[in-house]
Amino acid sequence: MEPQNLKWTTVVFLLTFIWWPWRNEVHGQIERAELGKRLQRFELQWAQGNSAQQAAAAQPMQEAVSSFFSLRLLRAAEKLDAAWWTAQSAMPTDFRRFVVAHRIAIQKPIWEATEDSIQVRLEPFYPLECEQEDAQVELTVVQPSLALPLQRPNAVVACGPIVRVSWGEATTGIELDVASLPEGDYEIHASVNFHDASLKLLPCGWSRIRDPGTRIARLREQRNEAEDALAPWLRATSQEQIRVLDSMLSGEFQEIDYPAYHGLAFCEQLLSNRENAADLIRAKAQTRDLWLSVAEGRRKVHLRLRSPTTSDPTKKIPVLILFHGAGGSENMFFETYGAGGAVAAGLERGWLVVATRQSLTGLSLDSKQILEALAPLFPVDDDRVYYLGHSMGAGQVATQVGLHPELPRAVAAIGGGGRPRQIEAAAQVPWFVAAGSLDFGKGGAISLSKSLQRAGGKKIEFREYPDVEHMVIVQAAIADAFAFFDRQANPEP
Repeated sequence: MEPQNLKWTTVVFLLTFIWWPWRNEVHGQIERAELGKRLQRFELQWAQGNSAQQAAAAQPMQEAVSSFFSLRLLRAAEKLDAAWWTAQSAMPTDFRRFVVAHRIAIQKPIWEATEDSIQVRLEPFYPLECEQEDAQVELTVVQPSLALPLQRPNAVVACGPIVRVSWGEATTGIELDVASLPEGDYEIHASVNFHDASLKLLPCGWSRIRDPGTRIARLREQRNEAEDALAPWLRATSQEQIRVLDSMLSGEFQEIDYPAYHGLAFCEQLLSNRENAADLIRAKAQTRDLWLSVAEGRRKVHLRLRSPTTSDPTKKIPVLILFHGAGGSENMFFETYGAGGAVAAGLERGWLVVATRQSLTGLSLDSKQILEALAPLFPVDDDRVYYLGHSMGAGQVATQVGLHPELPRAVAAIGGGGRPRQIEAAAQVPWFVAAGSLDFGKGGAISLSKSLQRAGGKKIEFREYPDVEHMVIVQAAIADAFAFFDRQANPEP
C-alpha cells in the first residue's frame, strides 16, 4: 500500500473507532443531535453567503471538525456556531452568542397522549458566561415538515397555543399546554426576541402517542409470532423499529428528532398487512423518508431512503447509494451534507436515494446485495446505479467499485479515497473525485485519482475547491458531482 493511502486508512480507522461507542450512549446521542442541527443551520447559511463569507467560515469549521474528532463535542458546537455567525458576517453581542449556545430541552422524546402538558426549558448546550439582558421568548408547537432541510419553508404555523415568557422564565422551565393536540409527531420552536431583533433556537422534536407501551409490546408480540413468515427486510426492519421505539419510550433520545408516532403506526400497518407490505413501502417512500433494514441471513444493513414521485409503480428507476463519513450514520445525507443537498439532487433526477449505515468494519452487505434486497420493494434499474461517499464513505465507494466494477454507471468520492480491488476494471468506471484545499482528506483523494489514471482510467475527474475544509466539501462539490453524473447518464456521441 502506498504511504499516503496507509496514512489515510489509519486516520479513518482511528476516527471510526473513536466515534462508534457514542451511538449507544444516551448523553452522546443528545450531543450528536445538537451537533447535527448546528451543522445543518451553518450549511443553510453557508449556501446563502458570498465567496468571502464562505472562505472566512473555513477556519472555525476546521476547528469544529478537529474538536469533533477529538471528542471535544461542546467545543465543536461552539465552533459550528462561530462559523454560522461568520458565514453571515454577523457581529453579535455577548448575550446573543450566549442565547445561541442554548438548546430546547424536554424530559423525554415520547409523551403519553393523555398528558396535558410538556415540560420545556432552555438550557446551555455549551458554557458561555455573560451579563444577562432583557429578552422575551416565544414558544410554539408545530408539525415538522416532511421536506428536506434545504427545502423547508422559513415560516412555521403553530398547531397549539403560543406561549410568551421572559428569558428567565424560559431558562427556569415552563409547562407547555398540549392537551388539544392529537397523536402525532411535533416540534417545539423558540424565538428569542430583543427590542431590535430576534433569534430562533434550533427546534426540538417529540411525539405524542396514546398508550405507547402497550402498543409497542403488542407490536413485538405480533412480530415474534409471525417471524418465520416475514420477508427478510420486514423481519429486520420491524426488529430495528421496535428497538428504537423501546429506547425512546425508556427516555432515550435519538441522534435525530425521530418521528416515533409515524414509526410506530407504519410498523403496525406493515405487520398487519404483510401481503401488501411492499406496496405500502413503495407508496409511503414517495411522500416521506423511510428507515428500512435489509438482511441476508444474520447480516443486515440499516438504510434511510426516499423514492421519487411516480405514477407508474413498475417503471424502473435509477438508484443513488450514499455512504457517510466516520462518526456518521444513514441520517447524515438527509439532515446535513448541504442540508440534504445530495438527496434533493437525486430525487430531482427521478432516482431512488438510499443512504447506508456503516459499522466499524464497513458494510455487512455489499452494494449488490443491498440492491438485490431492495428489488422486491422497488423497480430498481440495475443499469443506472450511482455511488457517492464522503471521507470514510469515499473509501467505501472504492471498496464497492472494487467488489463489483460492472455495477455502477458512475461514482463520486469526496474528501477521501482508497484503492479499489480489481483496479484496472474499477478504473473503467467514471469517477468524480473531489477535496477541499484545507481538507485533511485531500491526500487520499489525490492518491485515488492518480491510481485510477495510472490503471488506465479515461473518465477520472479531480476537483480541488479553494478555502474549503473536510466537512463543507460535500456541499461545495454536490453540483459538480451531479453534473458529472448527468454527463455519464447521457454521454456525448
